[in-house]
Amino acid sequence: MSAFETCWLAFRSCKSGNIAITFAVALLPVLTALGCAIDYSQATAAYAKLQACADAAVVASVSKQGMTQTAAAAQAAMVNWFNGVCATSASNLSQVTISSVSATATDSNGARVAALTFQASRSNSFLRVVGFPQTNIGGSAKSASPSAQPLYIDIYALLDDSPSMGLGATAADQTKLTSLTPGGCQFGCHETGAGAASPDNYTIAKNNSIQMRIDVLRNSWINLIQQAQNTAGSNVYRFATYTFDKTLNLQQPLTGSATTALASANNIDLLAVNPPGPGTTYADNALQSMVANIASAGDGSSSANSKKYLIFVTDGVQDFYNCAQTDCHQTAVLTPSNCTALKNKGVNVAVIYTTYLPMNNIPYNYFVQPLATNIAPALQSCATSGLYFEASDAADISSAFGTVFTQIAGNARLTN
Repeated sequence: MSAFETCWLAFRSCKSGNIAITFAVALLPVLTALGCAIDYSQATAAYAKLQACADAAVVASVSKQGMTQTAAAAQAAMVNWFNGVCATSASNLSQVTISSVSATATDSNGARVAALTFQASRSNSFLRVVGFPQTNIGGSAKSASPSAQPLYIDIYALLDDSPSMGLGATAADQTKLTSLTPGGCQFGCHETGAGAASPDNYTIAKNNSIQMRIDVLRNSWINLIQQAQNTAGSNVYRFATYTFDKTLNLQQPLTGSATTALASANNIDLLAVNPPGPGTTYADNALQSMVANIASAGDGSSSANSKKYLIFVTDGVQDFYNCAQTDCHQTAVLTPSNCTALKNKGVNVAVIYTTYLPMNNIPYNYFVQPLATNIAPALQSCATSGLYFEASDAADISSAFGTVFTQIAGNARLTN
């Protein structure tokens, strides 16, 4: 064996220092990977800042103030703001170079579509060692203002005017009504035939300025019509008013006149009965009739293709006449499928549940308490997502009506 072969074999069999050699060989890719992670995270942070700036620029262009500018001025303002305020004030941009920014603002029929595109790069700290001196960054943003063309929106009210809506509107009203009525009743029941010598609970409530739930429903609907009248902008609203008890009652056919709608809304009142008894609340029948009374909804582009909303206010307990039951009362919760038929026609159903608070009396224990846990779920199933509200007193009911209108007006202005 030659001296070279002996030396080669000795080198191959020697294991001294192999860890150091392995580490030295692996060190470069490990450091490269670590540097890549650091540079990438910093480039990602810079991109997020630039994208947020682009989003803000286009949103500002279609804002109320931005719409006072011409399209050309808005276009220049987006570019100037992005190059100026954004690039110099945002953190994580010290090693970023913006290479190009372009913007467009297109106006049509009073509406505007604004768009901005940018290209930039960030200097790398580690990757430049392996031949990548920078990481390229690019992005775009787009926003649109609502159309100036009017949206046609029909709002239907379906309000419970059955005797249960004679409940005192607040705890104080209920206490006062209880103290003034024969037998201590919390309800202002409206009885036909009652005279001045023997007034019914409804008259007692009216004579003593006691507010009932029916009063809150009436006033809240009036306030909604007035709110639509005062804040309509370019939108065109129409209103229809229905009440229900034993039957569905048309108080006001669909009208584009807020004045006409307000006049008829003032006539909403509690059902008069004689004597008070069963069979006064048929909500399922009312909803079934509304399916026939409300045409399929459209996109709001015309009065014939209007968006449609139904505001359904109820305490959630139906009362049928059935003398096979105690005192001829048969109570039941709402059947949600009746609401489904409306929603299938594109109607947005807002439900305001005037909660049936527990009472320590025999009628409540017999007719309501057995249903109590099922009332809210049935009504929630009835409502369009985001349009279900529970209201236990006058302030809650009024607030719910206001929120419903805010959502109607807000959703009407959404653009793709």
